[in-house]
Amino acid sequence: MKLILKTFDSQGAQLLEDAMEIDSKKMILSGISSTLINDNLIIAGTWTVGNSKQASGIYATVVDPFSEQPINYYDFGQLDHFFDYQNSKQAAKLKTRSVKANQLNDIPDFKAYVMPLRLEEQPFGFGLLTEAYLPTTSFNSNPNWTNNGTPYSSGYSPYGYNPFMNRYYNSPYQYNNAPQTSESKMLHASLVVFDSQGKLKQDYGLKLDDKKLNGLEQASDFIFTQGVIAVASKKEKELRLMIGNPNGTFVADTLLTQLTNQNEVVRSESDSNSFTRFWYRNVLYVWGYQAIRNTQRKEENTSRDVFYINKIEVR
Repeated sequence: MKLILKTFDSQGAQLLEDAMEIDSKKMILSGISSTLINDNLIIAGTWTVGNSKQASGIYATVVDPFSEQPINYYDFGQLDHFFDYQNSKQAAKLKTRSVKANQLNDIPDFKAYVMPLRLEEQPFGFGLLTEAYLPTTSFNSNPNWTNNGTPYSSGYSPYGYNPFMNRYYNSPYQYNNAPQTSESKMLHASLVVFDSQGKLKQDYGLKLDDKKLNGLEQASDFIFTQGVIAVASKKEKELRLMIGNPNGTFVADTLLTQLTNQNEVVRSESDSNSFTRFWYRNVLYVWGYQAIRNTQRKEENTSRDVFYINKIEVR
C-alpha cells in the first residue's frame, strides 16, 4: 500500500523517511534506487495487478520528502520498443490494446516475466535496464526469489566456477548463489530513459533471441552516458549491439570475435556461459568460453577450449 524510503548517513543514522501511496489497483513487484550523483533520488522497477508474479509495466518516482511526488506508471504497451521481440502483427495488436485500455482508464491484460537489472544516473536523466524472460515449468518464477549457486551448476565449463562474477556488480538479484536445475530463455532487453523527474522520455530494445542460460542470469548490459546510449548482448559467436542517442534514434550492429592466429577459427561457443557487462564510461567487456580449431593442423584433435575476455568501446 505504501512505497517507503529511508536514507542514512555514513554512520548509520537515519536522515529522512518518505512514504508514497501506491495506486490501489497496482502492486509493486521490484524497485531499484539511484545513487544521488545528482540531487534527485529516483526509484524505478516493475509493477503488476493483483498477486501476479508477472509484470504489467514499469514505474519511476522521484523522492521528495517535502512535497507529494506521484509514482509514474507505464504499461509495456506505452513503450515504443518493448514488443520488438514479438512478430510485427502481434506487436501491433498489443500496442493497440494498450492504447484502448489507457483511453478507458483501464490496465492492459498483457503481462511478462521481467526483471530489473540496473538503474544508471546521468546529468540528463536515468536509464533503467530490464530483461524479459521465459521460465521453464520447473523454474521458480517468483521475481523476488534469490538464487544461491554457481553459474555453471547445470552446465559445463572447462574452467569451473568464477567466484568473482558479481563481486563488483550492483544487482538486486544475485544469480550466482544456489544450484540451478533448469534453464531460462532470455527474450528481450529493454532500456528505458527517464528525465530528471522520473517521466518517460524514450526507450530502446534489443532482442535476445531465446538466449538459454543455466537459471536466471543477466544476459545484457548497457552504456548510458552523454552522447552514447548502447545495449549489448552476446549470442553464441556474435556480440549484438543497439547504439542510439538521447533523441531516440538508434542503429543495430553485430561484432564477431577476431582471433590473433589467422589459422584458427571459432568452432563453437557456449551461449549459456558468455556474458556482457558495462565496465566504465563508454566501454563494455565480454567474456566466455570458446572451442578454437586450427585449420592447418592434420592431427586428429585440432580443437582447444579457451577462456576469453574482450574490451568493447562504443563511439
